[in-house]
Amino acid sequence: MKWTFLAVLALAGCANNLANEKAAMDGGLHRLMGQDIHAAIDALGYPTSQAEIAGDTVYDWYSLQNGTVYAPNNSYQVGASGALRTTYSGAYVPAQWTCKVRLAERGGRVIHYEYNGDGRGCALFAGRLSAWMRRG
Repeated sequence: MKWTFLAVLALAGCANNLANEKAAMDGGLHRLMGQDIHAAIDALGYPTSQAEIAGDTVYDWYSLQNGTVYAPNNSYQVGASGALRTTYSGAYVPAQWTCKVRLAERGGRVIHYEYNGDGRGCALFAGRLSAWMRRG
């Protein structure tokens, strides 16, 4: 019972972090709408790339983080008496987390934003946007 409670508590913490990061991304990027593009650069840092598309200037920011995650491998065996025996094992495996933020500007003002990625990949930009909103 104690382990179940701790597992639920850990998952709730992860879900809360993801919700906070999503809120920071959505709130921060929404606040950039109509702002000068230099406000976006102040918030997010220098973009990874820039391109002209259909008369608009499009800026992309990328984040790629490498790490490891624990991948459990549970096995179940039924003994001669019908008793179920579970063994727990696993290994740390390589993982990558990514995030891409795209802003479009026309006349120096941000007119569109979008982002995609996973929670850990977007954590960098969520943190930067949160800090920018606190300064503003």
